[in-house]
Formats: sequence, C-alpha cells, structure tokens
Amino acid sequence: MSKRISASRYPKTLFVILVLSVAVYPLVQDQIDRVGVETHKILREYERTRDPKPLRLWLTEYRGEATGHEVMILVVEWAIKNQSAFIFAIEGIQKEKVQPFVESFAFAVTDTSSDKEFRKSFKGHKSKVLTLILAELH
Repeated sequence: MSKRISASRYPKTLFVILVLSVAVYPLVQDQIDRVGVETHKILREYERTRDPKPLRLWLTEYRGEATGHEVMILVVEWAIKNQSAFIFAIEGIQKEKVQPFVESFAFAVTDTSSDKEFRKSFKGHKSKVLTLILAELH
C-alpha cells in the first residue's frame, strides 16, 4: 500500500523538492564549468607543446555524461579550426578506446548541429579515426 502525501503537506513537499533542485543544479553546473576550463587549458597546452598524450588521455577518460559531453562539444569547436592538430591527437588514441571516443565525439558533432561545418572543414583530410567519425555521422 503506497502512502499519499496529504494536502496539507503538499506545499511543504514541493518546497523541499524546489530547495533541493536549486541546491544541486549549481553543483552540476559548477562541474561542467570546471571541465570546460580544464579542456581549454589542455587544448592550449597541446597547441603550445604539440605533445598529444595529455589531450588523448583527456579525450578518453570517462567523467560522467554531462561533463564528458561538455568536453566533446568544446573539442568539436576546436577541431573544426585545428584540423591537422586534431587528427594528430586522435590517431594516437589507444585502440580499445577509439570506438567509445568516436561515438561520444560524433554525438557532440550532431548535438551541436555542426555536421556540415565539421565535414566541410575536414574535406580532403585522411585519417583512420576521422573516417570512423565521419561514418558515425551518417
């Protein structure tokens, strides 16, 4: 038998739900903001040093759905402007991590409606992982 919330407790219950949702949302948003700042930092460092290892690790590390998706969205924006650097970085991703990366990255491309721009910016570029990404976009 399920318990029902009495009419007199309904406003209190709604208030508690509202307070909890307002309290939790900034925590999630703060994590997304933090991962965005860190992603920009890693991309700038890669551009400066040309060492792809930290970027490869960053791209293949699981950090949750929302924060992981934020990483991919930011990398999509960067990749469209930095095709050669992007290809160099993704070609060295460990074999067992390629498919999960491709799926996450392709989802970010489509989720941001960047399909056409991404295809156009990578036209004429050759890469095994890029080919997998493009196939995933179909």
